[in-house]
Amino acid sequence: MKLHTWSDIASDFKDTLVVGNGASIAVDSRFAYKSLYAEARDAGFLNDQVDDVFEHFETNDFEFILSALSNANEVNRILDIDE
Repeated sequence: MKLHTWSDIASDFKDTLVVGNGASIAVDSRFAYKSLYAEARDAGFLNDQVDDVFEHFETNDFEFILSALSNANEVNRILDIDE
């Protein structure tokens, strides 16, 4: 799994607005973490390894998991550990 920076993928999202999850939930409760997680699992977007990360941290919070993965990626880079 590779984490991308916004600058690497921004051109793929030309007319898209990215907002935080709190703003999304205010628009529609289906954007709540638990709902997003269930939809992602049902659609097959989460492989076993990704699902294990959510389970380890006992959360459905994508923002938390993305932050944890980003931090791990940065530590690996600093320690010269392959992804």
